[in-house]
Formats: sequence, structure tokens, C-alpha cells
Amino acid sequence: MGLKSKKTMNKKTISIAVALASISPDLLYAEQTKDNATKLEQTVVTGTHAKEAHDIKIEPSSTSKLNASLEDLPRSVDIISNDEFTERGSLNLQDTLNYTSGVFAGPFGIDTRLDSSQIRGIKPQQFEDGFIAFEGFYNAPRVEIFTYENIEVVKGPSSTLYGQGALGGIINANSKLPKEDAQGEFGVQIGENNRVQTTFDSTGAINEDGSLLYRFVALNRDADTEVEYVQDDALVLMPSLTWKPSEDTQLTILAKHQKHDTGSTLQFIPSLDATPGFYAPAPPFPAPPLPALTELDIDTNTFVGEPDFDKYETESNSVSVMFEHNINDSLTLATNTRYWKSESTYQYTQAIGYSFAPPYLPALVPTLPPLTAPGDVYRLHYASEKELEIFANNLALKANGNWLGLEHNAQIGLDYVKADTVDDRARDPVLEALYQTITMNPNAVLPGAFLADSKINLLDPQYSGATTIPTTKEYRDSSNEQIGLYLGDIMRAGNVIASVNVRYDRVKQSFDRVGIYGAADSTSYSDTLEDVNTDFALMYQFENGISPYYSYAESFTPNDADQNGNLVDPNEGSQHEIGVKFLSSDSNTLVTAAIFQIDEDNRVTDADPANFKVIDASYEGAELSVQHQIEDIHIQSSYTYLDTEQKQTGASKLKVPSVADEMANTWISYIPSGGALNGFRAGIGARYIGNTVSDTNIYETAGYTLYDAMLGYRFADVDLQLNVSNLTDKEYIVGVSDQDLGASSFKGPERYASLTAKYLF
Repeated sequence: MGLKSKKTMNKKTISIAVALASISPDLLYAEQTKDNATKLEQTVVTGTHAKEAHDIKIEPSSTSKLNASLEDLPRSVDIISNDEFTERGSLNLQDTLNYTSGVFAGPFGIDTRLDSSQIRGIKPQQFEDGFIAFEGFYNAPRVEIFTYENIEVVKGPSSTLYGQGALGGIINANSKLPKEDAQGEFGVQIGENNRVQTTFDSTGAINEDGSLLYRFVALNRDADTEVEYVQDDALVLMPSLTWKPSEDTQLTILAKHQKHDTGSTLQFIPSLDATPGFYAPAPPFPAPPLPALTELDIDTNTFVGEPDFDKYETESNSVSVMFEHNINDSLTLATNTRYWKSESTYQYTQAIGYSFAPPYLPALVPTLPPLTAPGDVYRLHYASEKELEIFANNLALKANGNWLGLEHNAQIGLDYVKADTVDDRARDPVLEALYQTITMNPNAVLPGAFLADSKINLLDPQYSGATTIPTTKEYRDSSNEQIGLYLGDIMRAGNVIASVNVRYDRVKQSFDRVGIYGAADSTSYSDTLEDVNTDFALMYQFENGISPYYSYAESFTPNDADQNGNLVDPNEGSQHEIGVKFLSSDSNTLVTAAIFQIDEDNRVTDADPANFKVIDASYEGAELSVQHQIEDIHIQSSYTYLDTEQKQTGASKLKVPSVADEMANTWISYIPSGGALNGFRAGIGARYIGNTVSDTNIYETAGYTLYDAMLGYRFADVDLQLNVSNLTDKEYIVGVSDQDLGASSFKGPERYASLTAKYLF
């Protein structure tokens, strides 16, 4: 299955990429039973750390804002434990979501720079321990999932919990924190592409009375990738200390140092470009007599950059202080604070497609060599240096008790976030003049981009060495300051549960783009936005374990400025959801189902000045998730359906790009609880991703099915595990972009195998 161009009907199959593995047994899900149902206790790992079965449910983390057991939350929420995503062989954050309903993990294929995903067709907001995890793009290291205890996936608008939040949902990753029971592990993982990763995790009490607890988590990785000259090295040091002077008071200090040395595996090869000059309005210069790139067999692993130039180097440091005090049996005061600073140097090279370059570049830049052979293309470089600084605090008072004949689980809170970014980029006046000519937009800019002084052949790349970077000038400074006041309550009367949340936000945005080539190039703004969001829900819990519910929720996310420096109205939306949850009395079967409709206002389709559009969109869908435990076999399966539409006045209706219309997956694991096979475990999974469309809906990618597998054995204190993702080494295309500098297709990961050995203590 491959890519179909609706215009030319030219079919093209493109290569694969990598996925991974590292595993352990315990599959934990995100639902719980009713009060009168048998509750499954979480297994405590001791001694040989053997695991006899999967837990179907898991409680929210102590740093979560969910403030209730998931059985009492009338909305769709999944919690993926470390044991679960380790068992299935996840390499990164987006991999942890591969078997989660409603989530499209990795919609742009393999990418070493960041984690991409969609919840219900929309890019989620990412949080860590309840704190916003980033601001802007390409200015911080990619997260390392070994440092996380679990991943919360809240589907649908979540602004009443976290303030600025994506319409489709949020991902909140919770860090590993100190535990009372002493335990630890040292691991070594070897894999394809020369991957060698060592990990260490140790926790326990420091003193005899257990009032001081520690945890130290570390990771070091030296690895290449399937794209030549692109590495994926990482270092993480994460110590934490918890002080518990009494049963009612707890203070935790968490520090993290993280450094990545990588590049971009996403090469943006313009493999879908057709006739040279296709998009040029009336080329004043003849197009070169070369075949369309769609006719060439271009290896999607081709590195089109320069080995001595391309890189993505990032470093970050953060300190968090988490405090909680039980005032009495019904009142708890909690406050969490984090300071985080990161720096990045990002340089990459991109081929310029026929649709953008050949008719113009040789005439404007006579020093460029002519394109003479099939596969010849020009290139541009990109260079930027960025800094990100975030200070965040959340203060909450939680109250539980019986008032006015109702059971209440309430909280009132105040949170504050200030994020400052500095973005210094190279600028090329020749390239910008060309871009303005082609786009017919005198305000169009290409910050960070400058022309390479050579060409490259995509069929036989020869590298010319390091390039000279134009003097890097300040491109823009920006600041985003938010203060929010929220109030929520989950109320119970018998079998009826009602949830109500309201939040007020005040956001101040400021932006300065510094003039480089003249005063007209300078833009700045400062504005203050205010917004009130609400959500409410109702659930009835039947005695047989079936719990139907209805929920309504709203979202609010400030937009950036348009190409003229004018502030765009905030992205806003709402969701209606009808669902049902079922947990059997023996806690061995969990079923969740939901249908939903999301309406989105002020969606920015492309921040690039030439393609800048603000439209409305809608998303309708259904989700089904099933977990079932049959003695030593655990089955998890889900199905998702999505129908999207971009609403544009006076234009034909288009689907939202890069959104899969259907998804289905199943993971089956076998963990014998005794007998001759005690210590053995195995797992196999299948993932189906349906069709997606390109930005303009001209191209459509075909659906594909991938298989993953795991084998493991644990004896005494040693654990071995083999993981293979994309077991059949299927070649497939994840998605297509057909805007900007040439239509590119994004390949999916190739087959990837790894072996992990752990010593448990």
C-alpha cells in the first residue's frame, strides 16, 4: 500500500523507518471498579521482581490534577504505566501511545527532534508532572521515557484543569519519584543502528524511620539512526529527595539534567514534486529538462545535508519542589513549583523541490551550478540558536467530605506560568526576495534559512563539506505569561456522579521581531487575553458495573501573530461526549466506549506567511477499548473512527490533513504465573492506521498494518528481553506535506530489534 496522487494517479511506495523495544511485564490501564466491586490490588515487586499478572487499573499520580479515581471520572482518560510501555517496546513518548484508543502516534514518521501525536485528530498539549513541558519549537531536548512512572492521556478539552490546553486533549508524563520500598535496576540495551543504552534506577529510605527517601535515575545512550550521519545520543541525570516529617506532610525536591546530541532524521525529501516550475505563476525562465522527482527511485534514508553542518544539540536543567500537607482528614494543601531552562543549536539542510527553485535560482544566483542530471536539486540550510526559560507554580486546596447530603471531592487552585523564549536565526536576503516573488507576498520571510552554494544529487549524494553561516541575528523574543484560577467538584449521590469545573485565565503575550534589513522588517505586539472555560459531566454507575456518562468541555489556546504581526484570535473549541465504562466484578474485564463531536474555531493551518490561514474545523468520532484477563493471558484491543472537516467559506470542503480516518490495534501478552514456564513471558501486537490526506488533500496515503513482538525471561535477579517492532519490515508512508519548498512524504520506521538485560536489586 502506498501513496495515491488524486491529480496524477501516480502510485509510489516509499521506505520504512524504525521503532523499538525494551520490556517488562505489568500492563496497567486507566479505569477502576465501582465501590461494591472487587478491587484488584496492585502487585508489589519484591525479591526477584517477578510479576504474575497484569493490573487493569491504576490510580492517577500524586502530581496529577485529575483529583479522583478514574472510576469516578465521567470522561475518557487512559493511564499507561512504565511496565506497560516497557513491555511493548517503546523507545520514546510517541511510541508509548501506539496502543491507546483515539491516539495517532507519530503522524510524521520517524523524527529524532521531538515527539508527535494526535488525540482525536488534534495535536495535544504536553505536560510533565502537571507543568507545561515546552513552549515553541526545537528549543529543548526530547523527553526520555525511562524517567517516567506513567503517562496520562486526557482526551478532549482540558483547559479547566491546565489552562491553555489543546482541544483534542493533553499528555501528562509523571516522573519517577522516591518510594519507601528499596528497589533498583541496572540495565544495558543494545539494538540496531549501533544503539547502546545504559540505565540506572535506585530508590528507598535513607534513614531508619523512613522519613527521608531518595531516588536516582540515570540514562546514557550512544546510537546512530537509519539515516546516515544522524546520531541519537542522550544523557539524563535525575536525582530526587523526599522528606516526610509526619504522616500528614511531604516535601519532594526533583532535579533533572538532560543533554541530547542528535540531528534530523526527517529529511524532507521532495519526492512528490512533478514537472519543474509546476507552482510558478508564469516562470520568466525555462524549466530545466529534468524528469519529475516522482519518476525517480529515491531512497528515503538519503541524507541530503552536510555531515559537518547538520545537528540538533540541546541541553536543559530543571528543579521542582512539590509540597503536600494534610490539614485534617478532609482538607489537603498542595503546591508544586518548577524552574526550567534549556538551550538548543539547530542546523539542518533541506532539498529545494522543483516547484520552488529551478525557474528562478540560476538567474538570481549565477554562482549556483546548473541542474543537469536526474535527481539534481538545490538545497537550503537552516541555522538557529534558541533559549527557553519557564517558571511555573500550582497551588491547590483539596476538600473531601459530605455536605448538603452529597459526597464531594473538590479543589480550588491558582496556577501561574511564565515562559520566555529567545530565537536567534540566520537570514538570507536573496532567498527571502525569491520567496516573496514566488508567493507574491512582500511580507513573506524565511527566518533561519539561507541558500547552500552547491547542489546535491538525491540518487547519488556527494557532500561538499561545512558551510559558512551568515551572521546569526536576533529573530524574535517572545513571552507568554498566564495566571489561572480554577474550581472543580466531583459530587456523588448514591450511584449518580456529577462533575463540574470552571476556570478563569488571564494571558499576556508579547512578541518582538527585530528588524534586520530595515525598519519595515520589525514587528512587535503585546496583548492581554481573558477567558473563562467550563466543563460538566454526569455518570450513573449501575450495580452490574456498567457506567454510562455524558460530558461537555471547552478549550482555550492563544494563537501567535499572523504574517503582518497582528494577533490572531485564540484557538477555541468545545466537545460533546457520550460514553460508557464497564468493569467486571472480578476486575478481569474492562470496556470503555465513547462517541464525540469537537468543534474548533480559529485553527491556524500553517504559520508560514505564504500559506497562513485561519479556519474552523470539526471532528466527529467513536472509540472502543477492551481489556480482558484470561488466567495468564492479557488482551488489550481498541478501535477508533474519525471524520474531520475544514470549514472554509467559498471553498470546497477539505479533510483535516495528516489525520487517520480509522485506527485499530491489539496487544496480547502471556505471562505464566507458575510451573515449568515460570519467568517466561511473550507478547505480540498488531496496529492498523487508516488513510490520511495531504495539506491540500491532493495526495492520500493508504492504510497499513504493523506487527510488534516481545520475548522475555527472568531468572533470579537477571531479566532478559527481546523486542522487535515492525516485525515484517513493512515499507509504508505515514503522511504527506505538499506545501512550502516541495511536496515531501514521511516514511514510517523500519523493523527494529533490541535486546535488554537488567540486573534487579
